[in-house]
Amino acid sequence: MKICYLRILLVFVPGLAMQLGWGQHLTSMISGGEEDEKPGYPAHFSLLIGSATFANFNDKAVAIQTYDWIGLSSASWGEPSNWNPPRETPAETDILRFRVGHPRIISNVPNERVGQILVTGNTFITLTFLSTKTLTVSGDIGDDLVVESGSQLNITGANGLTIALEQEATGVIGGSMEFTSGAQRLTAADANGIFFQAGSCFTAGVGFTGNPFGKTSSNSVIFQAGSCYLSKTGEDPFALLSPESVIVFQTGSLYKLTTDIAPKFSGRTFADIEIDAPMKTIWPFGNEPFSIDNLTITNGTLNLKFAGAGGHSIKGNISVASGATLNFSPTSSGTIFFNGSSQQTISGAGAISSNTLTTLELQNTAGVVFDADAELSGGLTISAGFMTLQSGRNLTIMGTLATGGLAEELIIKPGGSLIFLTAGVNAMIERSIVAWGEGRNGWHLLSSPVGAQEINTTGGFVTSGPGNDYDFFSWSEPHSLWVNFKNSTVSPTFTEVNGGTDAFRTGRGYMVAYEQSSVKQFKGSMNVANVMISGLTMTDVTATQAWHLLGNPYPSALLWDNSWERSNVGAVCQVWNETLNDYSAIQNGPIPAMNGFMVEVSGANASVRIPVGKRMHSNQGWYKSADESSLKLTVMAADSASGKETVVRFSQTGTAGFDPSSDGHFLKGNGPVFCSLAGEDWLSINTLPALLQPVEVPLIFVKNESDAYILEVRGLETIQEDVILCDLKTGNKQNLSIDSVYAFTASDTDSPLRFKLSVGGVGIDAPSDRRLNIFTSGKKLHIRDAGGSLVEIVNMEGQVLVRFVIHDEPDYCQSLDLPDGVYAVRIVAGDSVVSKCVVIY
Repeated sequence: MKICYLRILLVFVPGLAMQLGWGQHLTSMISGGEEDEKPGYPAHFSLLIGSATFANFNDKAVAIQTYDWIGLSSASWGEPSNWNPPRETPAETDILRFRVGHPRIISNVPNERVGQILVTGNTFITLTFLSTKTLTVSGDIGDDLVVESGSQLNITGANGLTIALEQEATGVIGGSMEFTSGAQRLTAADANGIFFQAGSCFTAGVGFTGNPFGKTSSNSVIFQAGSCYLSKTGEDPFALLSPESVIVFQTGSLYKLTTDIAPKFSGRTFADIEIDAPMKTIWPFGNEPFSIDNLTITNGTLNLKFAGAGGHSIKGNISVASGATLNFSPTSSGTIFFNGSSQQTISGAGAISSNTLTTLELQNTAGVVFDADAELSGGLTISAGFMTLQSGRNLTIMGTLATGGLAEELIIKPGGSLIFLTAGVNAMIERSIVAWGEGRNGWHLLSSPVGAQEINTTGGFVTSGPGNDYDFFSWSEPHSLWVNFKNSTVSPTFTEVNGGTDAFRTGRGYMVAYEQSSVKQFKGSMNVANVMISGLTMTDVTATQAWHLLGNPYPSALLWDNSWERSNVGAVCQVWNETLNDYSAIQNGPIPAMNGFMVEVSGANASVRIPVGKRMHSNQGWYKSADESSLKLTVMAADSASGKETVVRFSQTGTAGFDPSSDGHFLKGNGPVFCSLAGEDWLSINTLPALLQPVEVPLIFVKNESDAYILEVRGLETIQEDVILCDLKTGNKQNLSIDSVYAFTASDTDSPLRFKLSVGGVGIDAPSDRRLNIFTSGKKLHIRDAGGSLVEIVNMEGQVLVRFVIHDEPDYCQSLDLPDGVYAVRIVAGDSVVSKCVVIY
């Protein structure tokens, strides 16, 4: 585009319409772009009269003609009749417009010099050619290469077509361009010669080769915010040796890579980058500092194989989608700086890792949020601002973890999990505690992950005011008593049973409840060493066991298993299950972060070492060894107010009686009593010998406030034999291998010996030789393959509400006029009974 103004004399001829330049202006064009004529650059001006434009070149009038493409698809560029008006005599000043509103393939593009190329009106143009060609755009009034939003200008062909913008000619791409099947080029002679606007996209498509914008003019192609460079093949877009570059990615533009080429990051400045290359691994390389705004890994793996500590920067967010991977993998020591001006977030369900040569340094005063899991073999340094580990996220740092020393510089949100090795790191660790409810709900076992944490109002552990009460208990084994923090006068006081201090003790647990839901804060130096707990007492010498409340002292889960160093401490611990409102026994599984746990002591002067090497990230609630069969039976009150679990295991090392190395005694909480019986021992975990013959296991059950319950079993996939539950009160038998849920009621006068579990014995035949299919849809009950059976619908109180017979119908449906709720469907065929719990709604 070449513009200056001249003072000229106009003579108006009656009856002759005249339009001068733009908006009645007469515009003079000078190739050099200056207001005064330059040597070697002839002055000229354009004049539009009627539908024709005239230019003055060295005092000679030359008509500038505009031609519209009207040819059909695959028509030839050089055929005059494909243009309107017919393009009989092509000129270097011709303005070529493509605005048919439909896709068109144009063949036989020649070597040619034109004034402008304009693609508008949702028109899709694809240029093809027979041999290497160049379309030169010399320029005229306005932008000289235009691809309007919604339109396309594509090039395909084996030999290569170049669209070359001369000096002062400009291009504006609002739509899209794609180069395929050869060395196509779009070049500009001047810096800032071509702009890809918001919403536009350039694609280096299938079969494209080389650098799409040439290798000559620095900063000649600008990708503005909202534009996209999509690389399916070809070489990197920068083309020139760093720090020079043909292309400029402005903030908000996107470079998207969908293939496994090795882009050159060294010394480059990107805006946003997206890797979307399924099953591909991308290996950017180089040592010079690079800069990225937002980095997104949608598919594939990105290995950032940078090196050197000289300022590699990520200034925006990182997102790694599920199934995708981001590895920081320098070949020598390298540092990535997170130094954006607004808060940065690392997120996604994909894998994020670093090798031992990597340091991630956070320099963002607005903070960096880790909302993703990451395994960092290298280090992490917080040199400015702060880092937040979000809820439910797991972060491992095997290298050095360094901060400025303030706890507020490293924040772990409730449910966040951190494993690291560096001693003396301060942090602020939060735990969310739900308010107490009606009855006995709302208890939590708590432990501190930092040293010297005070029990005070600052962390929220002591509350006050109307409607904001609390209880904070320490367990005293010698007194067999829960002692409240509020008790500072009556012996035993809290301080007396808490080792002479009013602060949290490392490795000890506490039971707490709050009237208001809240987030508690631990501030201080995080524990990162083994914790030895010794001198555990067993005061009642006539008892078979005593209980002590210990605590997980780390900001991560802790695997309890048989490898712990223990003396007179049992192999099973008990954690508080807030869903069951009772204890759950663990023989091999995780103790949650900052959680108390009960240990069973079987002799005086017992001890246990809490091993830092057993820290883990885990949301899993139950672990089974590969060589064992395990059944977890859970009884839940029908109103879901409370419940209780018990575990029956079959192992090569199991015994018929109580074995402290593998069994755990029952510990009463707020749920019903539910456990197995081994001799006279009531067991929460009962490890029996390997299942080589039929076994019967007595089960104890004693109700609490509830009357109706639902029993469910897990782990049936580990048992090859049928598992039969016999209800000794009602006489009902149910094959849990077919139907794993059993509903029942209980009263205060019931015998504690309520159930018998038979494994590997004679099973219960279904009413037919096929397994029953019983389900409901709203008020309708569906039963399949139960011909010749009596069906009873029983409520949770054991009352039979409906009774009917199924004759020969293979697919039976019965409408039930019953209130919404849980019912048992009992099917009787001869001496066989099958029951299933269903919901009517």
